[in-house]
Amino acid sequence: MDFIFAMARKNLEFFAEMQERRQAAAKIATDFATAAYQQNFATMEALMDIAAEQNKAMSKFVSINEAAFEETVKESSAAAVKAAEQIAKGTKGTKGK
Repeated sequence: MDFIFAMARKNLEFFAEMQERRQAAAKIATDFATAAYQQNFATMEALMDIAAEQNKAMSKFVSINEAAFEETVKESSAAAVKAAEQIAKGTKGTKGK
């Protein structure tokens, strides 16, 4: 009878150790999953911050480019008008001769 109780005690101890190992493995897996989730979240947050900064930079570039383009159009229009006036003055002078 002592043999049966000793064997039962050993079996219970074995199963208790196995349960502890399973719990430790589950904790490791849970900790890993949590860390991976946190890292993914931080990475996505950083990428969104980068995208927002790129958007700001692009908006600034576009506004600067638009202003430069408008200035160039004004200058070229003024130059075209001036050239046309000079041509008109030159043409008037040659017709009269």
